[in-house]
Amino acid sequence: MGEHKIVRENRHFGRYLRRIRENRKLSLDAVEEMTMGYPEPVTKSHLSRIENGRAVPTFPRMFALCQVYGVPISSMAERFETDLRRGETVAGGTEPDLIVERLRELRKAGQHDSILRLATSTLEVLPEETKRESDLVFKLTIWQILAMIKLGHYESAKVKSEEVLSRTSSDSEYHLRALMAFVNTSYHLKRFTVALMGLKRLDQL
Repeated sequence: MGEHKIVRENRHFGRYLRRIRENRKLSLDAVEEMTMGYPEPVTKSHLSRIENGRAVPTFPRMFALCQVYGVPISSMAERFETDLRRGETVAGGTEPDLIVERLRELRKAGQHDSILRLATSTLEVLPEETKRESDLVFKLTIWQILAMIKLGHYESAKVKSEEVLSRTSSDSEYHLRALMAFVNTSYHLKRFTVALMGLKRLDQL
């Protein structure tokens, strides 16, 4: 990997971190103050360098940022790995299709835990203008649901399915997929009456 490519990908990850910080409405000074109690505090100047792609956080500093931002370390590590492989992130202003492509690659590899982390971390840092384009939000949520089912997280998948069902019209592709997931999870949870009701709704679509 060439030096130019490394710098470019550091910049993508830096934009991802900046997006999280801005979504949390935290200043550089605030982050520095909040990380002072950790073994490796993240100073204002160093965080600025990280966000601008001129530095990469050490693991202790990444851990501190995760604690301050309320982001699981696994999600941030997955995003960092994705940036290194793809050099792209939604938060950095690139095409959402690249994230979906990466999700498909992970599905082919059977890495459902990575799918869940990537879909979740992407949803967390989507720009507000992108969140208003609900198609992408629903698409990523469906990826979350399918990964949860594969991992046996049926209750969480059922809750997510209900959220999509409540926010989409019955003629929507996402409504149909969420309803199928709802039936699937209800069956696995042995809520057979609820699953039967879902099947009847499917017949009506």
